[in-house]
Amino acid sequence: MPFVRSDGARIYYEVRGSGSPLLLIESWGYSSWMWFRQLDAFSREHACVIFDNRGVGLSDKPDEPYTVALMAKDAINVLKAAGFVEAHVLGVSLGGFIAQEMAISWPEFVKSLVLVSTSCGVRGVPMPLETFKILNLPKGTMPLRDWLKMRLLPAFSERFAHEHPEVVERVLDLYMANRPPAHAVWRQAQAAAAFDSLDRLGEVRAPTLIIAGSDDRVVPAENARILHERIPNSRLVLFKGCGHLLFIEKPDAFNELVLRFLKSVDEGCPELEPKYMEI
Repeated sequence: MPFVRSDGARIYYEVRGSGSPLLLIESWGYSSWMWFRQLDAFSREHACVIFDNRGVGLSDKPDEPYTVALMAKDAINVLKAAGFVEAHVLGVSLGGFIAQEMAISWPEFVKSLVLVSTSCGVRGVPMPLETFKILNLPKGTMPLRDWLKMRLLPAFSERFAHEHPEVVERVLDLYMANRPPAHAVWRQAQAAAAFDSLDRLGEVRAPTLIIAGSDDRVVPAENARILHERIPNSRLVLFKGCGHLLFIEKPDAFNELVLRFLKSVDEGCPELEPKYMEI
């Protein structure tokens, strides 16, 4: 299994498919299993570089401070180890923070940017208090799976969770099988809580596609509008009725949208119009 050493940690990665490289960066507490509804479609057209952020999956999980800048450096080292000098970069939630940091601090590595269910960080619109309380619910004597499910449900829209319980259970199964230690989840959370890109978003030069769910209860969609207003050459697409994990709720529409955007960038004419669209 391929690993790269980055700032004292071994970071696991792999490459699937062929074509122009696409780096996929997962969200808080998730590892590379998160792309189970994207990888087949994406790898038919791109060399998909998937990896586990420090703290999750097969990567090392040091109990020491993490920062988004450090995790972005890990991602850069993954790209180098995979033999790529430039890539499309797609990040979800915390992964979106990492992707932004890459585009700002290492712009030469970022061909295009896809920011999903994310924000500018600490000065963005906070999650609703109800969601915060659920995510911080003490386990107590509750069975582990039940507790994790309660914390997972706000990531889906209420309608999707009701209509597709089998998908919720599938995600829960995958998370349970790859559950990171508590200290690593906390370290990632600390990194996310300290991130702030608001005053630097104008430095992003890569063509950028911003995607959000209108019913996101974790990172409200207003955050996507802030990113869109501040990032030059950006486009905002809102998935109506979808939650934080919109790419799992509507994988076909999501995959098609992303692939069309990446193809337009590869062909030298980034698809950035209309500037705002709802689907």
